[in-house]
Amino acid sequence: MPVGHGGQTDLKFSVSNAGLLDKAAVLDNAGRFRPGADNAQTLGLSGFRWSTVYAATGTINTSDAREKRWQGGASAAELRAAQRIAGVLGFFQWEDAIAAKGADDARRHFGVRAQHVWAVMADEGLVDAIGADGRPGRTPYAFLCFDRWQDADGDWHDRFGVRSDQLALFLIAGLVAGAAA
Repeated sequence: MPVGHGGQTDLKFSVSNAGLLDKAAVLDNAGRFRPGADNAQTLGLSGFRWSTVYAATGTINTSDAREKRWQGGASAAELRAAQRIAGVLGFFQWEDAIAAKGADDARRHFGVRAQHVWAVMADEGLVDAIGADGRPGRTPYAFLCFDRWQDADGDWHDRFGVRSDQLALFLIAGLVAGAAA
């Protein structure tokens, strides 16, 4: 991976793609670290996650109406699913934290179990169910995530996830609809 200043004061990290250098990341002269192109790269992978992100403020997800095709509010089935999912929010401990610290010292987190969210959505007819092989079917919902990858030894791994910010808004819509009924 070539690292250089590109004739400027920015530090550019590039990767070779069929002999061509693609700019992967830039550390600019103001100290800002950014991707090489807008909305083209991820930070981390399902199998190579950052453990913690420290920041003085929260993340900003751009939400410009000019970049969206609006589809309107949630359907009755979606609102039912949201209410059911909200009804089973709960505390959990990460298995790796229990292994490292013990059950008494591992901290409690609050949230959902991704497979349960998927199952509720499938039960309401909104997504394909998780198959007998443990892998999910199709979903049009971006808050439901499933990633599969092959490690350096050739073994396959997978992981379910949720986009918490989007799921939280979905749950709020369900709770508001339930309160209004």
